[in-house]
Amino acid sequence: MLKCPYCAKEFHLTWKRYFRAPFSIHRCPQCKRLSRLSFEPAVLIRMVLVILISGGLGLLAAIWLFGPGPLIALIGFIAAALAVSLPVDKYHDSYYRELKKFGRDK
Repeated sequence: MLKCPYCAKEFHLTWKRYFRAPFSIHRCPQCKRLSRLSFEPAVLIRMVLVILISGGLGLLAAIWLFGPGPLIALIGFIAAALAVSLPVDKYHDSYYRELKKFGRDK
């Protein structure tokens, strides 16, 4: 659950809301004010590791199943990285990060 720093309204981070906020800037459904998820360098490092590990496994699986080829390897890397990293990132945003005031309202 995300909690608005202005009105304290709690709301779920749905997939629609997640994809509409690629830079982690969310609008409260009650007061309509913008807020941003807090940034922590450790989060970025974890996500890069998740992407590299899952993408690497997808790359190996694509090469093993379909033979060596740069296009197949790239598709395997991207598909595996997205399939694992998006749900992990959404879960982490929902339960472990908090919204902070955004813009001039700090």
